[in-house]
Amino acid sequence: MGVDKKYMPTIIIILVGTFVGSLTQTLLTSALPKIVADLGVSVGLGQWLTTIYLLVIGIMVPTTSFLIGKFSTRKLFYTCMSLFFAGSLLALFSGNFATLLAGRILQAAGTGILFPLLNVIVLELAPLSRRGFAMGIVGLAVSFAPAVAPTLSGWLNDTYGWQSIFLLLSILSGAILLGAVFLLKNVKREEISGALDKISILLSSCGFGGLLLAFTSLSDYGFVHPLVIVPLAAGLLSLALFTRRQLRIENPLLDVRIFKNRDFAVGTALISLYYFAFLGMGIVLPIYIQSYLGQTALVSGLTLLPGAFLMAATSPLSGWMLDRLGARATLIIGSAFLTGGTLLLVMTDANTPMGVLVADYCVRCIGLGFLIMPTTTWSVDSLDLKKMPDGVAINNTMRQVMGAIGSALMVTVMSVSMNTSGLASPVRAGVYGVHMSFLFSAVLCIAATVLAVIFVHGTKKEAFKKERRRT
Repeated sequence: MGVDKKYMPTIIIILVGTFVGSLTQTLLTSALPKIVADLGVSVGLGQWLTTIYLLVIGIMVPTTSFLIGKFSTRKLFYTCMSLFFAGSLLALFSGNFATLLAGRILQAAGTGILFPLLNVIVLELAPLSRRGFAMGIVGLAVSFAPAVAPTLSGWLNDTYGWQSIFLLLSILSGAILLGAVFLLKNVKREEISGALDKISILLSSCGFGGLLLAFTSLSDYGFVHPLVIVPLAAGLLSLALFTRRQLRIENPLLDVRIFKNRDFAVGTALISLYYFAFLGMGIVLPIYIQSYLGQTALVSGLTLLPGAFLMAATSPLSGWMLDRLGARATLIIGSAFLTGGTLLLVMTDANTPMGVLVADYCVRCIGLGFLIMPTTTWSVDSLDLKKMPDGVAINNTMRQVMGAIGSALMVTVMSVSMNTSGLASPVRAGVYGVHMSFLFSAVLCIAATVLAVIFVHGTKKEAFKKERRRT
């Protein structure tokens, strides 16, 4: 990584903590039917166990720029993992839905701070010429864990029951807390002055929370339902007021002026599109495999598993390429794989062998491995060191928001297309709806490719010039 060896244990322990937090995002996917049945709640209410996780992370992330600058690494990490540990224990011993939901909220509160904390520490400690590779390693935590989690949860749920999921998380988070006592060091950085602006927190919470709530409700209620329109309008208004306030106060919660930097703005738009496509397909493809191809939940999870491993393997390689070839070449290669894999999925049908479906998804995952962390690194590298926490917080916020929006819109496109297909067979109508959502994803991937080709110009030579200017 090119990082001072004395800080390697710190990075490793935070990386492991982030991996566990990232794993938890989708760890309940395969277990939800059993949880719903055991607790006697509706499927719609049960979905809040995953929705609330995204909502809380989306609310927490905008505060991380201030928190990282205000508190030491040790204090912040202990707080994050303590919240996660407490939430895991609460969920483990929950006897009703409300207690389980409260446990998920505590887990998400800790995870929402861990993601940006890891990114900022790695970006600050790694030399700019090695940041691509370092952030590629970070990509293992943020991309591999959510992809492998459904398979893990399916096995735990079928073998030991859904409570075993939270037992595992309690053991892991407790061990991480204990390890942090011996391994974690404070990373020195310039502390910010001033108090946390409570009005900005309220506006950002209402803004991002409103958007997430609206789009996660979209697939269940449609575009014109009050549960979609009201939170969407409130979210947009709150974000407008939030942006206006950040431009006027002395110590903004997020310095939105960094969007004047073209590379950062383009990188944020690209990472939003990539996460839109990433999480949206992760929801629709299992539905396709289980509901319309007649496969089990375990087979569905195993179908996605090779792609998850390839994404993990590609992430460090993409960082190495970013350091040596620059952002333009890396992102164009990744976009070609992502778009190509998505178009291959569009061309599949109910008679396509499962092996071909797995191969198509693998091509897509290779592209994502080349895109997610290199795009984040390239965009944030364009900022001054003091503005990196703001850039990381904005990037992570957009990931959560666009991931939730992507998931909701992909399911909505599938449902609307299925209902308006005019096909008599429910299975054929369902397959048609799924393929229309695949096509929708392909259009977004093509748009991202065009954006990368036109606006991304990072080269190895430019990276070294940036490093010389900063030193």
